[in-house]
Amino acid sequence: MFATGVLDSTDIGTELHYSHRRSGPDVERFQPIEVGEVVLRMERGDAAGREVEITMIADGRKRVLDAFPASAGNPVLLAFLESSLRSMAGITGGSPFYIRNRLREALQSSGDVLSTDYELEGRKVAAQELVFHPFSTDPNAERMGAFSKLEIRFVVSPDVPGYFALFSARAGEGTDAFSEEIRFVQKEDAK
Repeated sequence: MFATGVLDSTDIGTELHYSHRRSGPDVERFQPIEVGEVVLRMERGDAAGREVEITMIADGRKRVLDAFPASAGNPVLLAFLESSLRSMAGITGGSPFYIRNRLREALQSSGDVLSTDYELEGRKVAAQELVFHPFSTDPNAERMGAFSKLEIRFVVSPDVPGYFALFSARAGEGTDAFSEEIRFVQKEDAK
């Protein structure tokens, strides 16, 4: 999950493009994303080396995140987790700090790893699916409503530029269901 070096072969100026969608209940503190994109761009950094710029585009609005060191892994993971936890906090009215800590604990200590295939540019590549249920043993799960059964899923493969093919969070059913997904789309080489 937090493997370093997954961007080592990404040249300066190269961009990795991901689609971004988010849906959920119609509540005041929640912002769905019908058409979104996340762009990871490799930049030349200071003396420490290369850095990664992340731009999140949602329904015409653009937000550039602070630069990340390229050696630290794929920062789209952190952008996805932060986006999902803010949505959960907005929907439930819960503490983003509490949710962040539960997510961190789950990603560090539990989860299922399944072998799978992923379609990349018209061909199947070997991948792993990592599945986590952060609130399954949480003593406060009943206060989380539908999020007590939150499922976070990642598909990773060394054949996918940036290592991550899919970031997904899902909870609930019907009109109250929450879903957030960031999916690798394409790599644009430096021009």
